[in-house]
Amino acid sequence: PIEAEWEKGAGGIENRIFPWGNQWDATHCNSGGSALEKTTSVHAYPDGVSPYDLLDMAGNAWEWPRRTWGEYPYPMDQPEQAWRENLKASRTRHRVQRGGAFHSYFADVRYAFRRGDDPYNSGMHIGFRVVVLPAS
Repeated sequence: PIEAEWEKGAGGIENRIFPWGNQWDATHCNSGGSALEKTTSVHAYPDGVSPYDLLDMAGNAWEWPRRTWGEYPYPMDQPEQAWRENLKASRTRHRVQRGGAFHSYFADVRYAFRRGDDPYNSGMHIGFRVVVLPAS
């Protein structure tokens, strides 16, 4: 997804702090508070579901939405404009990562937190989300 789609999927129209609501609960995501120190399957934290029924929008693995590191905020209610802003973003090699990972603490797994990283970096704490249109 583009970053605006990722952000809306994680926080909903209510702009929640975390996908499940506004109160931190370490039992709702795979984050630095757990002793796992590795990724888990998608359905391991069902209480961490977002308003759009998306899981693992907080913790587990940093995700690469489709956006270069650049200006923020962008128009959330206008996805086409957000995409154009993405194209105009700086020519840096860095790309946005969202959601935090299994070793991230609550400040980094907030739906609004973002960071930039080189897309050539890899590790078991970095992943991506695939968007599939529902069958008609």
